[in-house]
Amino acid sequence: MTIDEIRDNFELLEEWDDRYRYVIELGRTLDPMPVAEHSAKNKVNGCVSQVWLSRQLDRSGNGEPRLKYFHCNAVATRIRSAGASRRARASGSM
Repeated sequence: MTIDEIRDNFELLEEWDDRYRYVIELGRTLDPMPVAEHSAKNKVNGCVSQVWLSRQLDRSGNGEPRLKYFHCNAVATRIRSAGASRRARASGSM
């Protein structure tokens, strides 16, 4: 799913509760973050929830770094869901 599809779906939902449920569902569709990436290096400090972010860049081709993947995991479903939309925006799809 692309960020544009997420935006379009979000705009179809008029009620705040429906939008909230949609964002939560986005988080539930994410593939699990590999256990090895739950490291101190990837942990977001200062957040009330336990949150980990990781990414891998691809430097092949013309040498310009390109995002290969972006992972987000959190104990709080809301945070994980926000990571889903961020992943779609950063990588072009979920």
